[in-house]
Amino acid sequence: MSMRREREIKLDMMESIAASQHAVARMLSSLADLTPHADMSATRLEETIRILSNYQGEITQMLAGIPLRRLVYGKPTQPWLQLPVPKTK
Repeated sequence: MSMRREREIKLDMMESIAASQHAVARMLSSLADLTPHADMSATRLEETIRILSNYQGEITQMLAGIPLRRLVYGKPTQPWLQLPVPKTK
């Protein structure tokens, strides 16, 4: 397969993922109107959307070859090494 064809395929897949994200956004908008009347809880809906979004992000990273880093907020913990490492001379 030529490099050009490979890039075209990757671009098509990324466009498909973008269209899927737009569809998810439309679903969220519709669900926001129906939430007071729906049986599905907000936490379950949030979890479902988070899983879908993570899945799409992983596919995008795989296709683009670029890792998408997520910001992590909080305080770092202590290093897992409990014993000090002896210095060598």
